[in-house]
Amino acid sequence: MEEVINLVENAFKETHKDYNDVFKKFYPAQGSNGFTERNQTFFFTKNLLAEAKGQAICWQEMPFGNKGEHFDTLIHISNHDSVIYIEAKRFRGGVIKNQDNSLVKDVKRLCNEGKAIKFREELQSKLGFKNEYILAIADIWARPDGKGGFKHKDIHNWNDINWLSGLFGLDNAKIAYSNTTLHSKLDLKVPETKQQYNLLMALIKL
Repeated sequence: MEEVINLVENAFKETHKDYNDVFKKFYPAQGSNGFTERNQTFFFTKNLLAEAKGQAICWQEMPFGNKGEHFDTLIHISNHDSVIYIEAKRFRGGVIKNQDNSLVKDVKRLCNEGKAIKFREELQSKLGFKNEYILAIADIWARPDGKGGFKHKDIHNWNDINWLSGLFGLDNAKIAYSNTTLHSKLDLKVPETKQQYNLLMALIKL
């Protein structure tokens, strides 16, 4: 488990670097329409595959039902007998502690929905892995007054292990971090609103 945490931590740090490299060149959006979730999964997956040094495979938008149900990304790390299911979201107004936020719903679906469980069981029989993880990735715009996004202090709620375990319906022992939940403020700032862009990650062991 520690090896997987280290891989994820290193890939996430490299993802921050990728975002910063883009932001130094240009602002990849029109006005305030934000950045699509696919960028979160693309950059993270690219970096995890590099960290795994040929021992991992991935697939984007992996279907597990016939009505469009899918995981944002599936990664199999063969030398660590592990699979990671990734769910990524753009967090908008309000606070992170919200039982109805779509990222929480996606994580609970992975844990509890019949179709998802059946798919996980079939996948395990094909690949023979022993360990399963959910990687929840989110991005947040934050500004001091909280208008149009989050107050800076709300971002720290992501580091509250008790909150995460309660919100996802999991025991504390099943939530794994490398030191603390990874989050850091990227270099991008929008002068007009003093907003800051943040990438957040939580790794949960099933």
